[in-house]
Amino acid sequence: MNISKKLIVSATVLSSLHAVAAGNKRFERIKPRFDLGSIPTISESVLEQFRNNKVEERNSFFIERANTKVLKKAKERAIQYLDENWEERNHRFKNDQDYTEFKERFIGGEYKSTRVIENKDGQRVLKSIFASVEDLGFSLLEEQDFKNRLTSYENIYKLLPEDVRNMVIHPDRIKDLGGLEYNFSIIYDLLKRFRDLPVISVNPYPKEYVESCEDEIGYQAPLSSTSRNNVADNAARCDYADYHNKGLFRNKDYPLKYNTTCIKDQANRGTCVSFTINAAVETIGYTHDGLAYNLSEQFTYFYAEIFGGSSSGKRGRYDYGLNNNKSLKVLDNENASLQLEKKWPYNPSWDMADTINSNDKWANSCDGYDGPQCTNRAFQAREEKESCGWFCTNYIYTVPSRSSSNSFEVTGRNSFWSSWNKEGSLDQAITYLNAGIPVLAGFDVRTYMYNKASASGNGYIRFQDSNDANEGGHAFLLIGFVKNSDLPEGVTRATEE
Repeated sequence: MNISKKLIVSATVLSSLHAVAAGNKRFERIKPRFDLGSIPTISESVLEQFRNNKVEERNSFFIERANTKVLKKAKERAIQYLDENWEERNHRFKNDQDYTEFKERFIGGEYKSTRVIENKDGQRVLKSIFASVEDLGFSLLEEQDFKNRLTSYENIYKLLPEDVRNMVIHPDRIKDLGGLEYNFSIIYDLLKRFRDLPVISVNPYPKEYVESCEDEIGYQAPLSSTSRNNVADNAARCDYADYHNKGLFRNKDYPLKYNTTCIKDQANRGTCVSFTINAAVETIGYTHDGLAYNLSEQFTYFYAEIFGGSSSGKRGRYDYGLNNNKSLKVLDNENASLQLEKKWPYNPSWDMADTINSNDKWANSCDGYDGPQCTNRAFQAREEKESCGWFCTNYIYTVPSRSSSNSFEVTGRNSFWSSWNKEGSLDQAITYLNAGIPVLAGFDVRTYMYNKASASGNGYIRFQDSNDANEGGHAFLLIGFVKNSDLPEGVTRATEE
């Protein structure tokens, strides 16, 4: 896979997972946990009135104050970065005038979380350029966080051969961000040699490989044959003979090739982050214990939205639009129990309205869906609001029952994208992939990507500088890397190695 360093605007790995147990009632009422003591912008005297008896409740006044501060920092950092980096700016915008107009609207508080586009399969919802630039800002903030960067250094340090480790400083001896980045520059130079690892020859399916999606743990068959909204996540996999004769799966091997689960379809909703996170968790679970799981994207999206909200900072969890880093962070902090697909089957919502209405709902989301729970909210759970005192609103959500087995928790994550050394970030991603570790990432979608994919017919999309419209942001999972020189014969090589 030719991955241009210009494409990756975020790069995250899951540090660890573990299986958990949860309740098994038919429906559960969930009170989102929110640690009021973690908000530095509220005075201690005000906090003391709430700390003892309100930490299990979501308080709208405090949340708005906290989210606004973080969001402002992310937006300011993103604009600063785009102002200083013409190449990145020109990649996202057609010209300086487009950027200037966007910048005025963006800083002025205008926001659109999603963009609806049309392709041959119908409508698709992507994150808007507003949300995409905010994602960039959050990634840049993570890059400035010493703890996050040190974790990134520790992770890659463990993967280095012992003789190479001796060339760099042990993580325990690094005390500040300056020293950390200096040693990172040395590691980045060393990682280039991993690009030259020998290509693995093609092997037949291993015995433990789950070829049929129906055999994955948690698979949900179509709920009925009467509606296109009853296909759940539409899990599917090609027969080996049906893979394109110039495709990577047919011709090349890579460590995670037989540890990935079936392909799923997000359909008409802006839920790419939940599909990306689940794919990462399923891949790690498959790699570690040899079992193929199909997890519920609907549950994962619900958790990420109500605990973290969308990146807008205005309508929060009612808008579509999440980012990998923030979502993984709240899943980790809230000990969210990722469930099997059959516990809450995905709703494609093909008939959903294009925009959110004045009641913070997406009309027609539930049309033709026969699953256990649905509303016209983006997270599709039932929401109730209860007053709990001065400046306090308690939100309670009703969701399908959660299983007492075969569930997972995210217990660690790390953002390793570096704006000052994108090539080094790419080499770090390649090192993770060669070690059998999937990487969550995101990029901006251009119009030509649809045209090229449909025209070539072989699944390859060659990145190019283009003045095509920026259709919005999209999250995806990297599962392997194949060098330019090792691409199947007849496939156009990338211009960047």
